[in-house]
Amino acid sequence: MVKIILVGAGGKMGRVITECVEKRDNCEIVAGVDKVVVEAPFPVVDDISKVNDDADVIIDFSPEFW
Repeated sequence: MVKIILVGAGGKMGRVITECVEKRDNCEIVAGVDKVVVEAPFPVVDDISKVNDDADVIIDFSPEFW
C-alpha cells in the first residue's frame, strides 16, 4: 500500500487526486496539507510539520506553499 501526503488538498487538483485514490486499493492518502483546513476523508493540516503519519510519497499541487 502506497501512503500519500497530498499538499494542496483543498484545491481543484487536490479534490481530483482524492477521488482517483479513493477508487484504488493499492494506495491511500494518509494526510493532507492546505493553507485552509478543509473537510476530507483524511486529516488535513495547515503546515506539513504537523503531519503525524509516515508516507511513501508527497503529491504537491500547491501554489507557492513551500
